[in-house]
Amino acid sequence: MNYKRDSSWNQRQLINQIISEQKPYPLLTHNFVEYFIKKDLKNKTLLELGSGVSTIFWADYFKEVYSYESDPNWIQKLKNEYGIPKNVEINEVNPNTIFKDFKFLDYVKNCDYIIIDNNPNIVSREKYSQYSIIHKKEDSQIILDNGTWNMNAYMLLQKYFFCQDFPGINIAHQTTVTSLFFERKIDYDYESNTEKHTWLFE
Repeated sequence: MNYKRDSSWNQRQLINQIISEQKPYPLLTHNFVEYFIKKDLKNKTLLELGSGVSTIFWADYFKEVYSYESDPNWIQKLKNEYGIPKNVEINEVNPNTIFKDFKFLDYVKNCDYIIIDNNPNIVSREKYSQYSIIHKKEDSQIILDNGTWNMNAYMLLQKYFFCQDFPGINIAHQTTVTSLFFERKIDYDYESNTEKHTWLFE
């Protein structure tokens, strides 16, 4: 069955059916997913930092999904168990070179949405947030998962953008929050910004 957005379906019923049938589903709060899939995303592009079954789920909603994952075994597991949809590209993250990768920079600059939900022990979510603040296009939006567990990233993004929080339960029955950062509060000027000495990507 194709689980793309269908206006004839109640979104909560759709989510419940996906979960009951054990289909791929993001580890984001149910409140956020229910809100987000109401949007018309069919011509939008997604940069996903942290691959998973969510990657397969988002392929049904976005025109293109560019996903970055640090665990090669997890990438192979996704390929073996689900296959990779034609509109999905999965890239393995090298934490030593990711911020020198011109293809990655191009995705940050051009994708409509950026989801930060990676393993913070490999690349911190704060560092991905810093990079996104500097390079993302003006009308793109950032989604941070588990902001209460990644407070440095959450507070940094909240400094620069207006935010809508979606607290609640995720599919693993954890109480957490998924946050959507949209319009800028303040501009980022690298040359005059006092934080620039700590925002190094070399």
